Amino acid sequence: MNVENERLAIKPYQKRAIMFLELWNPGDWNIKVYGITSPSRDLDKTLIKAAKDTIASILPRQATGEGRHGVGFMGIHAADDGNFLFADWWWNENELYHYSFIASPGSIVFHNVTPTGRMFCIWELYVLGYEREAWIRSVLSNDSPDMKQYLQARLNQKV
Repeated sequence: MNVENERLAIKPYQKRAIMFLELWNPGDWNIKVYGITSPSRDLDKTLIKAAKDTIASILPRQATGEGRHGVGFMGIHAADDGNFLFADWWWNENELYHYSFIASPGSIVFHNVTPTGRMFCIWELYVLGYEREAWIRSVLSNDSPDMKQYLQARLNQKV
């Protein structure tokens, strides 16, 4: 295999703030909402509302049943190169439904990129790992799954 070395323009790693924003209840759902910001960006109410409207449009009407537990999480990422959005909800005992959205820089109109296979950046992946551990601790490792404990597990960290 012949591989040419290509010089990539890679920016040095900078930590970003990941903040729990709220426990959002569209219908019967319980969705943990996280915000992620690059050092040069902030989350504003307009972006948060557009993100929640986007996710509300894809959530199944029935929060529970057919393997759904009515709990999940979402992340709104104000990055330098655009706005990113993801939503996940727990299904069966150990699986997730996942959706990814992107809005171009300066826009709050999110486009579904789930079918493209595009998923996470490294900061968004951190949220996923945290939520995985919270699910294991609160639901899978307990004799009686504790959804309230899961919903109280909240990430606030600069990573």
